[in-house]
Amino acid sequence: MKRKVKKTVQKSRKQIGILVGVLAVLIVLIALVVRSPGQEKETLQRAKYELIDVDVFALDDWHTSEVSVMGVMLGDSTEKATEILGYPNAQTMHEKNIVNMEYSSNVGMNGTGLILHFENGILRRITLREPFNKFLKGSTKIQYTKDKMYALFGKPDDILFIPLKEGSALVFRSYVYEDKGIEVFIRKQSQIGFSLSL
Repeated sequence: MKRKVKKTVQKSRKQIGILVGVLAVLIVLIALVVRSPGQEKETLQRAKYELIDVDVFALDDWHTSEVSVMGVMLGDSTEKATEILGYPNAQTMHEKNIVNMEYSSNVGMNGTGLILHFENGILRRITLREPFNKFLKGSTKIQYTKDKMYALFGKPDDILFIPLKEGSALVFRSYVYEDKGIEVFIRKQSQIGFSLSL
């Protein structure tokens, strides 16, 4: 009987040892494969300010080169942008080297609120329209009249008149602020969007 108990104890110890060894290997593999949330955030954090987290219009000193929008930054490639945001809801080619990618429901909006403008595969302009307001914080909104925009940003460096659609007689005004790299779009005295550009 003692022999039988001794064999059972030895067998149990051996099984426990194997189980502990397997668990140790699994823990090491999981640690190597899975990154902690902090590490992942650190990897994605390439900009000084993320527009959906920070009220950049309230800051005194900022430039579009320091800002990301949902992780995408000016200067990113088409591949990098789709890796971060996924594929757009619509894509338009205007010339051989110019592509606009429009996002709406694919990033949680009811209408087109985010337009990425690429030239030669490089992101040159990020345009935000009213549906994107749901992600914006504080004073960084699409909500200004022409007068309030002047009070916020001052006198623009340039004012451009842009057709609403190609060939249209209807236009909106683009107020260009070169020191920030921003353009604010006004139609009939009300803001309809803004762009971050290089």
